[in-house]
Amino acid sequence: MSRVAVIQYPGSNCDLDALEVLQKVEKTKAELVWHKDLKADDYDAYVLPGGFSYGDYLRAGAIAATSPSLKIIREAVEQNKPVLGICNGLQILVEPVESRNHSNALHHSSPERTDAKDPDRSQRGTILS
Repeated sequence: MSRVAVIQYPGSNCDLDALEVLQKVEKTKAELVWHKDLKADDYDAYVLPGGFSYGDYLRAGAIAATSPSLKIIREAVEQNKPVLGICNGLQILVEPVESRNHSNALHHSSPERTDAKDPDRSQRGTILS
């Protein structure tokens, strides 16, 4: 059975909702994990929930950009593990890239995979938004 980490960052407030859906609706083994406590290779998939509990002016992505958890998330993307960013969770996924002024986001860093709709077309990454 897959293990999913619902990652908590400062400012997120939909983490318990995401956890409940995964556990009760999807019947998935999911755990709430504080971003600083995330360990590599402990999970098969990752969810970064949204929320504006401190106001959007704090830019949750900028706050999370220094978290060591983003290295683990990048490695997960490179291994083609599913990563779901919801609302501010997606901002967290792309903020470090925007901050460094790079043109390729996290979803460009993983190995190629085949597009289910068009098997001849290759695309990169597994980040969902």
